[in-house]
Amino acid sequence: MVTGLLLAATLVLARRPYYNWDMFPYMAIVMASPDIPFEQTHARVYEEARANMLPGDFEAIASRQPELKADPQAFQDILRYHTLKPGYTGIARILYHLGVNPLAATWLPSLVSYFLLGILIFSWAKMQAPVPAAALFTFVITLSPPMMDLARYSSPDMLGALLSLAGLVLILQNNTTWGTALLTMAILVRPDAILILAPVAIVLAWTRKLSVGLAIVWLAAGLGLTAYLFSDFRVAGEYTFAEANLSERMHLYRDGLTSLLSSYTIPLVVVGCFTLLLRRKSDLLSLLVWAALFSIAVRYLLHPFVEDRFHLPAYLIILLATWQTVSLRVFKPGESKS
Repeated sequence: MVTGLLLAATLVLARRPYYNWDMFPYMAIVMASPDIPFEQTHARVYEEARANMLPGDFEAIASRQPELKADPQAFQDILRYHTLKPGYTGIARILYHLGVNPLAATWLPSLVSYFLLGILIFSWAKMQAPVPAAALFTFVITLSPPMMDLARYSSPDMLGALLSLAGLVLILQNNTTWGTALLTMAILVRPDAILILAPVAIVLAWTRKLSVGLAIVWLAAGLGLTAYLFSDFRVAGEYTFAEANLSERMHLYRDGLTSLLSSYTIPLVVVGCFTLLLRRKSDLLSLLVWAALFSIAVRYLLHPFVEDRFHLPAYLIILLATWQTVSLRVFKPGESKS
């Protein structure tokens, strides 16, 4: 029944995609061919978008970057910010070649990932509590605004969250091989997934789930893959404001506070800290919460402008830990004391 309700919610969301401007460069990457001049691809991107969107939606989105709509060369120059996510663009490209229109090919990965995340969250929740309570917890998360918005986005965020969370859950179930593999694959979808992988590698070495040598090799592989994806150092520098001096960076942190305060980051950090206080132990799940909090803090230090989609994997592992902690006290009080 829960699966059916999740599917129904997914199909409802599919009827109204949440169009974002990034769909244009992703469509260009999906449709690009070495045999076709980029000027033609650029024109087709906007033609396909106009044909598959309501007129009002198209005009509202296309008008946000009028200079890029008018100038194919300027548009092509910004593709470097989007080609560094080959896991996501590769799937979208496969969908396009299977006959899906290029606009839908950019948001279908998010929609499918949303459904699979719902299944994953429910599967975890029902291991800790009765099915009705687990179902309620699942729908509170999946029907939250960040989740419903991201399910309809042309972006790699939901797919990246699925891979990262699935990897963490597998690690918690002692399937370290596949867990680490999925966390590595998440970097191909969003390179900043290294901010989760790095502290998790340390956690696995600390808890002896991986030998120190293997943890170092895995971390080095993740860092190497991230460096390869950011081989255009201009992109890495612009993402992290590498050229900003101390005074400029302090201004960035101050300006970034607005986005921080308008996001779910501070409430979820508080929930994470409260969960750690309740658990009062250094088991694997508690250490993964620390890893999630670390990733949130480091990302803000590197790029002090916050959107909830950037932190979705960290949010979810915090919520899963909170659910287990509360469930033990409510449904299995004897176990919580042991």
